[in-house]
Amino acid sequence: MGFTILTWYHLKRTTRHRSLILTMLVMPIIGGLVRMLLPGSHARLICAWTCPIGCALLVFGWMWVLAYMDRVSGLADGIRSTPFSSDVIAASRAAAGAALLAVQMAVFLMILALRH
Repeated sequence: MGFTILTWYHLKRTTRHRSLILTMLVMPIIGGLVRMLLPGSHARLICAWTCPIGCALLVFGWMWVLAYMDRVSGLADGIRSTPFSSDVIAASRAAAGAALLAVQMAVFLMILALRH
């Protein structure tokens, strides 16, 4: 139960940043459009590999920044004083990041599905 609560908490914190949500959605949209609009070019193959990797790096970077901000502000100490273990806290961050990456890849795949 604690894992689910912490994962939801991390997702909720991320969705409060509108510019981040825009950035996270624009990246797969641009990658999908480049791949869709340039069917025979070399850029299409590059986009097929770099868009998912770029999205994963963006999510990882954001989770890293959130963890750093939590440490600086003292929130990490507050979370550690709860009955959740540090493994559950780390796993909840990873699950929130995986959920964000899944949304990005769903947007990327929906754009690619429009072509066919």
